[in-house]
Amino acid sequence: MNDAKRAHLDALAENTHLSRSELLRRLILGTPLPDPASLSWPTASPTPNRS
Repeated sequence: MNDAKRAHLDALAENTHLSRSELLRRLILGTPLPDPASLSWPTASPTPNRS
């Protein structure tokens, strides 16, 4: 696997919160990947600017 493909695989693994090996296993077996949107952590609301 060349560096560009490995970087793409690593980015996809990070977005889906899977290890590289788990991601490859799911791709090979045709198992659906987790939806990255449903895995996102809630964002903190910005701190109000108190002047």
